Amino acid sequence: MKAAFKPIRFTTAVACFALAALFAGCPMDPDDSDNGAGSIPAQLVGSWGDRDTDTEVLRINADGSGTVGTITGGELRWSVDGNRLTMTLIPDGGVGVTSTAGTWAIVGDRLRLSDWEGSMAAAMNMLTYLDRLGGGDAADSGNGGGGAIPSQLVGSWGDTGTGIETLRINANGTGSIHGNSAAWSVNGNRLTLNMGGASGSAAWAIVDGRLRLSNGQGAHGALLQILPDLDRLGGGDQAGGIPASLVGSWGIEGVEFLRINANGTGTIHDSAAAWSVDGNRLFLTMSQVQAVGAASDGSESGSATWQILGGRLRLTNGQGTLGLLLQAFPDLERLGLGVVIF
Repeated sequence: MKAAFKPIRFTTAVACFALAALFAGCPMDPDDSDNGAGSIPAQLVGSWGDRDTDTEVLRINADGSGTVGTITGGELRWSVDGNRLTMTLIPDGGVGVTSTAGTWAIVGDRLRLSDWEGSMAAAMNMLTYLDRLGGGDAADSGNGGGGAIPSQLVGSWGDTGTGIETLRINANGTGSIHGNSAAWSVNGNRLTLNMGGASGSAAWAIVDGRLRLSNGQGAHGALLQILPDLDRLGGGDQAGGIPASLVGSWGIEGVEFLRINANGTGTIHDSAAAWSVDGNRLFLTMSQVQAVGAASDGSESGSATWQILGGRLRLTNGQGTLGLLLQAFPDLERLGLGVVIF
């Protein structure tokens, strides 16, 4: 599989050179440089490039800032509208703004880019698949002085075969490792563990849906790097709301089966639904009109265990009438984003 991606190294260098050359050209109205209020989806936030050479090609941060190649001398902004990713380069002084937009998708643990349009399309179309090298700079979540936790790291991690949790990372930086209380923080692609008055860190990456820790440093760094690649067992504690990794439209071959929005609204088979999460359990509630065999209070509910494996949503161990409906689904592909903003 690696061999299929070898050409990226050459095209990446050419693309970055071409983008740098275009940086000062292709002027447009500066008023058109606004990147909008659209949030950056959590699965896009991070450092992307060539894992074989550990070369970063582009970085997308949660606040819309970032980098591409070696471009300097101005501000680069990212924005998202559905499956369209827009890159805007604003030179120092704001004169000569350039912009281009393309289609993005997460395939396994790679970022697929295609169909770029705009002033820098020729260079960007040289990029196809990029490996995730680590997390980007997440927005501050008030996690007690440590670096904010990227949404893709939040959750329960362990062995799906045995169901044993190895570590838990919550959105506020609390959590555990081997059942012992721990504090977590992130700085770029370094995950730091504080426990028992000592600390240590390791490089982190999500590889094919699993958490990989390597290059341990400090007292607890060795503890982290000896862990095998960890499966996602479920979401962490989110302080309310739906985990970012669950938010979106899910289905098969372009047909949507269910939609989960960040505020808990959504649909299943085009019928209105209410969603909630407690750890690794996803709960579905529907009204009496929509749900067959509804309870006397006019609604029916059920739940299933959820996991994101290889970029797909897997629902198992259904409980309740609607839980059986959920577990009957095959693994679902992410078709697009739900409503991300509350």
